[in-house]
Amino acid sequence: MLKNRPVPREPLLDAEIHSEGFRQQREARRSALVEDYVELIADLIEDGNEARQVDIAARLGVAQPTVAKMLTRLCA
Repeated sequence: MLKNRPVPREPLLDAEIHSEGFRQQREARRSALVEDYVELIADLIEDGNEARQVDIAARLGVAQPTVAKMLTRLCA
């Protein structure tokens, strides 16, 4: 019968290297999210001449204050 042996684990990366990987992932997600907002705004304007926060929120499945916060970031 085989005994359960612990699987050898890789040592943890240096904290600076580890955090850099997470920073890059967050930045990639943020860039994709900004692109989603910009594309949706363009589509809404093309379709109906306006892109209201309530419409953006409904189409992205988020709350209207979330849209307001993102629009503030986009304008900055």
